[in-house]
Amino acid sequence: MLSGKSWKPALIVAAATLAAGCGGARHAQPPTPVFPRSVARDLAARSDRIAASLAAGDRCGAAGQVADLQQVAHNEVEAGQVPTVFRARLLAAADALAASLPACPPPSDEGGGGHDNGKHKGQKKHGQGGGK
Repeated sequence: MLSGKSWKPALIVAAATLAAGCGGARHAQPPTPVFPRSVARDLAARSDRIAASLAAGDRCGAAGQVADLQQVAHNEVEAGQVPTVFRARLLAAADALAASLPACPPPSDEGGGGHDNGKHKGQKKHGQGGGK
């Protein structure tokens, strides 16, 4: 057992330890990261347009939109608009989306090889022949 004089310092040390353990943890935690709403809305709108292009069968249009989305994601990260905790995930998702797209088919040379693909047969091309 503690004598009359020795319990006071022990009580002060115990109280200080408890106070540091209870109140100190709240201040040590970093604030919850917040993804800026405007950036999130822009990226979501872009991804919706990509999905719509793919649903319509426009693989080439979707590929261009994905490249734009990747550029915007990188720009927002470089500008510090994306919290550190989300940066790697955002860039990895944009890169994975680009890698998962089906290849854009090469332009077809079928239909006569001209730029009109056989349309307007029998009519002269721009700048050729008589004008009206």
